[in-house]
Amino acid sequence: MQLGTFATSTSLLRDGIKAYQSALPTKNEDRTVVLEFEHGTLIAIFDGHHSDELAEFASKHIPQLVIERFDPEAADIPEVMTQIFEAFDQSLISKVTQLFIGKPDLSDPLWDDQGEVFEVIGYGHQDPQFSAGRLATVGTTVLIGIIDKEKRHIWVVSLGDSDAVCGRLRDGKMTPIMLGDRHNCSNPDEVKRLADEHPNEPNLVQWNRVQGLLAVTRALGDHQMKVQSRSLSRRIMGYFYPSTIPDDGYERMDANGQHTPPYLSSTPTVRRYELLPQDMLIFASDGLRDSMDKIPADDRWMSLWLWRMERNTNSWATLAFGLGLATMDPDKMAKELADACRDDISVVIVDLGW
Repeated sequence: MQLGTFATSTSLLRDGIKAYQSALPTKNEDRTVVLEFEHGTLIAIFDGHHSDELAEFASKHIPQLVIERFDPEAADIPEVMTQIFEAFDQSLISKVTQLFIGKPDLSDPLWDDQGEVFEVIGYGHQDPQFSAGRLATVGTTVLIGIIDKEKRHIWVVSLGDSDAVCGRLRDGKMTPIMLGDRHNCSNPDEVKRLADEHPNEPNLVQWNRVQGLLAVTRALGDHQMKVQSRSLSRRIMGYFYPSTIPDDGYERMDANGQHTPPYLSSTPTVRRYELLPQDMLIFASDGLRDSMDKIPADDRWMSLWLWRMERNTNSWATLAFGLGLATMDPDKMAKELADACRDDISVVIVDLGW
């Protein structure tokens, strides 16, 4: 896909469910998955940061791991989802630590020699061990929705700050209901959790980012902000270039007495909701929400459904009204949305086809 162009697809799934996928790539770090399986339909959005590497990798593995273990009748779905996410995340850093088994301790002065480090981790993406290390160094958020075959319930698995929204008719008006959880520094509950986990460590959140580095508080990867060993984080993972933490980032941590990682969590939250006839669903990476900042909060999500229903269209024009760009001609709208500083925008709109 070229920068600034719209990509839209429509999938007709079982029992009349339709999924309309739209994407506007800028950095092209998002991935979306729509998948039918034995117990229903899975929708997933992966929003990568620092690169698309982990979003791409996770999108090919996490959905399959989820559908293999998902049982709608089980009472332990939150525990199962947590096991999947945490084990997957641990496997990323294990591929790095395994490279040093049988070698000197990571605190050994030997590893001050970057040549020694590169001999172990490889010199670039042509080396498989280097590519594996990159997956542990960069990151991605994950949002998964699982709709059962009867279309009566949805489970929302949240890790990061993508949005799941249910549009429900109330008194003839489509009303947005936020599903799942938003894990970022704008969520006071997440900021409090960080403070409780790291008492007596000031400035955990700077510039609305964890340690001034990352807006989300939960994600896969980003192990430089998770591993206990400063030698591993700075001396080894820093060589999986480009490093996601600059040297002054470590200096800030030292100045603030921040020595008790992890500072990011890989534990998702899992919520179950009932679905009603005429409900519609939106799954969107945070780029959409950020693009709607100028729209009054109560109107943001409703605008998308109204525009789609009134114009009977499922293309990117579906989103134009919600973005406040509906009056623009297509070329001007594409140019506006292709701002180099704009985040990727990926959206899946689900019509349950009651």
